[in-house]
Amino acid sequence: MAKNTPKPQASQGRGFSWCLSFFVLIVAIVAYFTGLLDYGIENYEEFHHERVKNFYGQILVDFHEYHGGYLTFGLWRNYTSNEKITKFEDAAENLYYELATRFNLTKDSKFLDVACGMATQDVYLVKKFGCNITAVDLLEKHVAIGKQHLVKAGIQDKVKLLQASATNLPFANESFSHVMCAEGGPHMHTREQFWRETMRVLQPGGVFAFSESTLQKRTDSWLAQLSYRMASYLWRCSVDNIYDNEEYIRKLQQIGFTDIQLKSCNLDVYPDYQLSSWEDRAQLYKVRGYLTTWGGAFIDLILRAYSEYEVIDYVLVTGKKPPNA
Repeated sequence: MAKNTPKPQASQGRGFSWCLSFFVLIVAIVAYFTGLLDYGIENYEEFHHERVKNFYGQILVDFHEYHGGYLTFGLWRNYTSNEKITKFEDAAENLYYELATRFNLTKDSKFLDVACGMATQDVYLVKKFGCNITAVDLLEKHVAIGKQHLVKAGIQDKVKLLQASATNLPFANESFSHVMCAEGGPHMHTREQFWRETMRVLQPGGVFAFSESTLQKRTDSWLAQLSYRMASYLWRCSVDNIYDNEEYIRKLQQIGFTDIQLKSCNLDVYPDYQLSSWEDRAQLYKVRGYLTTWGGAFIDLILRAYSEYEVIDYVLVTGKKPPNA
């Protein structure tokens, strides 16, 4: 008698994604034509920044202790022990630990954390690595709440927290040995301009560590284009940041970075985040209300479906500014 062969992990849960297709298409069409209205705006960068501020300010800040204050998908596998992680805050801290160890963060590092959110990870990194941190975020609300977190943790003298744009960093050339950005890149206009700023503020031989949502491999079919624009509109990302991992590496190289390492960890991020987020909906409903809560749940389902169909990716990226640059 033939035995049933278990499906591979990447295909588990794919069935539910088909029921989303029609709705995704409708939303994509609306987002496409809405997105067309963005073009021709006199100061698009300022306009885009305001959209990002409104998105995070209205939806996230009012519930700033949700998920322990972390604004991340988390990394749900410990790559040292190869063990799965089951709690969100542990997954969030695992992500920051992985980034920090990948570019050798130490107590002596001159460290800049870009798009730091409410500085929750900076509290963790100071306690874990003993480092001093300069941290910046676009949202004044994030900075205000972050300063409260620093005072509560008793480390306000270890972290300098500022409101600033990642694409126009208020620092002198060659100010830092380490630059980190977790999940902020897609929201910037543009990610490449942030990379140029990273190159500028890094010391010769300095290193960066990013975690990013990317495309595994870009396709230019009409449905794919609609999906890209839909995702950009819903998450307030710049359409100029839509490219695959190969193009991602090439653009970093063009700016002048070397020793670039990109690790795909898609299936250790989105599926577990979606399940964790779903379990927390009852708690979230009390604060956000019905529409925002279940709208967010639907978006998480789309993320999981796209990840399992190998459309989007989640990557950890490190690189170096050449010593003679």
